[in-house]
Amino acid sequence: MSTLQKILFPFIFLKTDDECSVSFGGEDFKGTLFKDLGLSCSGYEWEQIVNYFIYDVMPDIAEDVDYDCESGMFCIFSKNYKALKRFALAFRKVWDNETLLSIYIKKAFYTDVSELQPANPSETPKHGGGSFSALSGPTRSGKGVSSVIPTCIDGQNKIILQELL
Repeated sequence: MSTLQKILFPFIFLKTDDECSVSFGGEDFKGTLFKDLGLSCSGYEWEQIVNYFIYDVMPDIAEDVDYDCESGMFCIFSKNYKALKRFALAFRKVWDNETLLSIYIKKAFYTDVSELQPANPSETPKHGGGSFSALSGPTRSGKGVSSVIPTCIDGQNKIILQELL
């Protein structure tokens, strides 16, 4: 097992000659956070959360990633190794912090997207399939993490978010 795979565990990071992927069993991980919000913890719901996270924290890689999720599995893949590695390392920090993760779960499912304005109104954010269409896709404010993260985040969590950028 490589050092990167050890750092990212329980995520599975795979690299082939032409693309790489990050995956995990969607139903098995962090289910309590989902159930508390009335969600099922499927791979499709993880796709929605990750897509929101990417547009919020690192929108520059949004066009470099795609999803291939199933009800019991989350998978994100890319031909851009550096972009996917950057995502995986950043999202792993959120994964370990239940406060941040629950905020992203809530934001991905309960944000009124009309409150967020795209940086360029002519841009249509790319997103994968699954249940994400229920939100009509994320839009980005162009103002970074602080513009969409609630003020209830304590100082330690704000530091973690700043490190992600």
